[in-house]
Amino acid sequence: MSYSQDGHGFFTRALDAEDRGRLDEAETAYQQAIVLFEEEGDALQEQAACHYNLGHLYLGMNRPGRAVTAYEKALELFGRISGSTGPGPTSSWAASCSSWTARATPRSTCSTPWASTSTRPTSRRTRRSATSTWPGSTS
Repeated sequence: MSYSQDGHGFFTRALDAEDRGRLDEAETAYQQAIVLFEEEGDALQEQAACHYNLGHLYLGMNRPGRAVTAYEKALELFGRISGSTGPGPTSSWAASCSSWTARATPRSTCSTPWASTSTRPTSRRTRRSATSTWPGSTS
């Protein structure tokens, strides 16, 4: 398959690699997409989507520390999206991200009973698209 050499192309490459079970390749493609989206300057939604999906990817790779970092970065970026109400209890996306962050946190630092759950998203339906509309966003 041929992919464009921009952030969207690497994002699509990452999704396809994940679907094929090539998690290391997906990780690299998400990281490259992030770099390219950062260079665009105003691609906060796309960067947030990459970090959110990286969080899911890291959970699947049993890397909870990296998952937490990725989810936290996604929340930070989501809060900076112009016109966004910011992450909060009414934002389903923020709640989802916060929930996965808590699940990825090692039990020693998180007292919730489901902190070490092995539930991990595996289908494309559970991941954010770089072009999807985000809750609280006016764009």
